[in-house]
Amino acid sequence: SSPAPDKTTLVFDLGGGTFDITLMSIEADGGVRMLATDGDDRLGGKDWDDRLITHVAAEFEKAHGKNPLEDLTAYQDLAGKCEEAKIALSRKERVRIAASHGGLFHAVEVTRGAFEEMTADLVARLEAKVGIVLEDAGVAWREVGLVLLVGGATRMPMVRRMLERVARGVEVAEAASPDEAVALGAAIQAELLAARRDGTEPAPIGGREGKDLAGIELGHVNAHSLGVVARVRGEFANCVLIPRNTPIPCAKRGRFQTIHDNQTRIEVIVLEGEESDPESCATIGTCVISGLPARPRGSPVTIEYSYDGRGRIHVRALDLESGREATTTIERPAGLTQAGVDAAEERLAGTLVS
Repeated sequence: SSPAPDKTTLVFDLGGGTFDITLMSIEADGGVRMLATDGDDRLGGKDWDDRLITHVAAEFEKAHGKNPLEDLTAYQDLAGKCEEAKIALSRKERVRIAASHGGLFHAVEVTRGAFEEMTADLVARLEAKVGIVLEDAGVAWREVGLVLLVGGATRMPMVRRMLERVARGVEVAEAASPDEAVALGAAIQAELLAARRDGTEPAPIGGREGKDLAGIELGHVNAHSLGVVARVRGEFANCVLIPRNTPIPCAKRGRFQTIHDNQTRIEVIVLEGEESDPESCATIGTCVISGLPARPRGSPVTIEYSYDGRGRIHVRALDLESGREATTTIERPAGLTQAGVDAAEERLAGTLVS
């Protein structure tokens, strides 16, 4: 059943360089359960700065025939001024941004309306992610009790207006300290983990008179899907075993088959990502069964992925006919070097078929 409206919060975190959004349920017993999460690690306040930088530089070039972005010193000076202008436009209707380059000077007036128009597509990207998180969680706006704004970039009026429009009457509120909320959350998580490790009661955050954390339990979901490389209708694909936003701990199993006659080795390539193309996902680990008896292609293989309570990924591959199996544990995905990408591409030629 859906959580009660007054216990469901959408945390909207737009910082300087990244965007994260999480829908969570705050339980009556103090537990905090994540329902869905998403984000964009290439979208943040800096993107709004860049639009102002590009606009002012273009106006400067129209006036003087030179582009200040071609000079590092001029660029850094303009970038600082544009960041200040972005902040000022959250409380003022217009600002003047002065650019200088090669002994030349040009001032550009930017209104809040013009700034919002030149960044409308960025706001649309934020709005799209909000819809994705609600859809993934299966939650309607009428079931959300609060939208909580975190991160300095949420102070831009265009961001709040967008949320008030799509939230359809749900309260949109700023965190007590938007710039420090993530650090506070990290401190709470660290104290809970330390108390669990030591078997003690967590200390209140903020000293003796601070918030009591003893009753808080955190329930997580996986932020990205986990899949395996397999051949589907003649093409290699990412076959997802654990979809994103699945509550953890969890375990999922899939049945596959070998793709070659006399195949004596099976390599399971563990992928993280939502794309069907394996090369568009991150390879985060492998699991190999070797020494198999030579048999016709189509021999059955079971693959099981599981998350434990600490977020570690466990992989188990079992050849059903011989009983041989292999297991591995992946502590945390750390991305791939180019050498890792090249090696993963080479391995695509001999894995599994679904």
